Amino acid sequence: MSLRCVILNIVRKCFMSTQTQRTTLRLLFTTVFLLIVIVIAWLALSQIKDESKKNIRESLYAVNQITKEAIDIWISHKKYDIIEFVNHHSIASLTQKLLSNKKTSKEIITSSELKKIRKLLLDSAERHKHQGFFIITPDMKNVAAIDDTAIGKTNVIYNQRPKYLERVFTGETLFIPTIHSYDLAMSSQSTIFIAVPIQNHSKKVIAALVFRLDPKNEFTKITQLGQLGNSGETYAFDDKGLLLTQSRFDNQLKKIGLISATQKSMLTLRIADPGGNMLEGYIPSLSIKKRPFTFMVQNALSGATNFNINGYRDYRGVDVVGAWVWDNKLGFGLATEIDKKEAMQLYSHTRSTIFIVLILTIILSFGLLFLLLKLEQKSKIKLKNAYEQLEDKVEQRTKEFKESEEKFRTIFESSSDALILLNKTNFIDCNDAALNMFLCGSKEEFLNSLHSKWSAKEQSDSILSHEVQLKKKMAHAFRRGELAYEWNYIRSNGDVFPAEVLLTSIYMNEEKVLQGTIRDISERKKAQSKLIALNDELERLSFLDGLTGIANRRMFDTTFEREWSHAQRNNKPISLILIDIDFFKQYNDYYGHIKGDTCLKIVAKTLSAIFKRTVDLLARYGGEEFVIILPNTEIRHAKMLAQKCRNKIIQEKIFHAPSTIHDVLTISIGVNSIIPTPLIEPSSFIDATDKLLYQAKNKGRNRVESEIQ
Repeated sequence: MSLRCVILNIVRKCFMSTQTQRTTLRLLFTTVFLLIVIVIAWLALSQIKDESKKNIRESLYAVNQITKEAIDIWISHKKYDIIEFVNHHSIASLTQKLLSNKKTSKEIITSSELKKIRKLLLDSAERHKHQGFFIITPDMKNVAAIDDTAIGKTNVIYNQRPKYLERVFTGETLFIPTIHSYDLAMSSQSTIFIAVPIQNHSKKVIAALVFRLDPKNEFTKITQLGQLGNSGETYAFDDKGLLLTQSRFDNQLKKIGLISATQKSMLTLRIADPGGNMLEGYIPSLSIKKRPFTFMVQNALSGATNFNINGYRDYRGVDVVGAWVWDNKLGFGLATEIDKKEAMQLYSHTRSTIFIVLILTIILSFGLLFLLLKLEQKSKIKLKNAYEQLEDKVEQRTKEFKESEEKFRTIFESSSDALILLNKTNFIDCNDAALNMFLCGSKEEFLNSLHSKWSAKEQSDSILSHEVQLKKKMAHAFRRGELAYEWNYIRSNGDVFPAEVLLTSIYMNEEKVLQGTIRDISERKKAQSKLIALNDELERLSFLDGLTGIANRRMFDTTFEREWSHAQRNNKPISLILIDIDFFKQYNDYYGHIKGDTCLKIVAKTLSAIFKRTVDLLARYGGEEFVIILPNTEIRHAKMLAQKCRNKIIQEKIFHAPSTIHDVLTISIGVNSIIPTPLIEPSSFIDATDKLLYQAKNKGRNRVESEIQ
């Protein structure tokens, strides 16, 4: 065996051993990589699940609390109306007469006192949409009612919720949750009550006045506002687990037999766990009376946790998540629930997506590893042949060099970017993309032209001529080996366009030349211009109040500082008007925050129409306060504008029932003016104007206060 064969065999064995080690390492690396990816995905899913549950819990809790607050406000308003009615009418004296005569039921029915009481209470009931009333004696008998048959009988409330009436006779005004009113002669349906004690002159409770309300009109409608998504609902329940409001799923309840076809869920449905999903065909083994309460009711009645995000069965057996609260004072609970499947829908989609990505990653990883091994195997065969044909290496390298040259030419011609070759004075070659970019008819025309012919005269980065700049850039590229820059070129039709240029020095036929890559960046420049315009628009929006659309506090601070400096520099007056809406808190409490927001928008729009100068600025100063900057305006003119503002707001006729000074919305205004000097701080001027505003409020509101009267 020749020495050459021995050397080749040794090299071949070393190569095969090295290849086996590489294969093992790559397989190990791929496995470790996939394990890391799986762990990261699992941790990410856990984090997403926890965040999803947290968001669901916060949303449920927020809806539950908002609904409860809405019910509390509604009950408070009802109580207030009834207390005001009792305090300002002769109900107490008429009731005292009715009780003091100790008449029989027949005598009470024909008495003049009952007729007067009925007239007063029926007028009030019609005004406030009440469905009836009772006046109840301390022995829980009806002494007054709409229906004569109820007189002298034990009141229906005492039969079903006696503790509530007992509390009324201790002096409390109470909301009495839903009960069956089948003992009333009026109708046989679910009813809620507002009860207030009637006191004599010595403040002793002599009877209870009870107004009857239909829970479907307001009580249930408030809870229906707390419906989330397609399966969420908010409902009230009592300490017996009975539903006190209308269920969202009455049609489903009828289909699965929890209520009959003629029944309503209110006061009929017991909130019990059937043990399985009845919508999917599960049939409970226990009757509804023997079934345990749902997880929610059990926890609410025991005072335990007030939410569950892991899931529990509702009265239909559907897996839900929910939040709840029990109100000991009102004597009922409020629950907000949504199907767990809908609540966790986003997490489920995310989990499925991650699983699909993981599976694809595993398949691709092992696929690429298999492909790499196959490629290596092919490479091994090629190298083996190369070792065996070592004597042909020079010829093969020569062949590869020629192939490389052909590939370079292919790349050069097929590139989408314009490619040129040039020496220090002339073009050497170009591709078709260059001809298309410069709209040149033929390659000969382009190669016979000078580089400066295609350079636009207007360049942004130097005062030198474009020819001088081009020579400097080419010299720099020859010296350093590479240079990248932006340049304005011109097409044969005269159109100027921006381009990104890369000059690289290379050797061709033992001569140092430049290869230029030119890329048209017109579209990128347009996109950058649009981005700048969008940023400018965003900055403008940051100075606007999100509710009213006028300038915000930030815009006021910036503008006031600028106008103060202008007035100080030019020795000109600057005036400031501070406006506060009278009794706005009471307006919000009475009409609600949505009406309050609408009111603020109307005020802002009305004030905006008054000030026509471009230098004037109307801004929302905070809450119900507005501020107006009037550059180059003296106090008398500013006060006249302030009076115009006050009158315009009154002319808008925004009704304001809680106001103690007017039946429509009014404003109080402080006006101040000054010629700024370096010794005066802008903040002290604002404080002085603010004091004038408070003078206007302290002097009765709906007025303008200034340094001059």
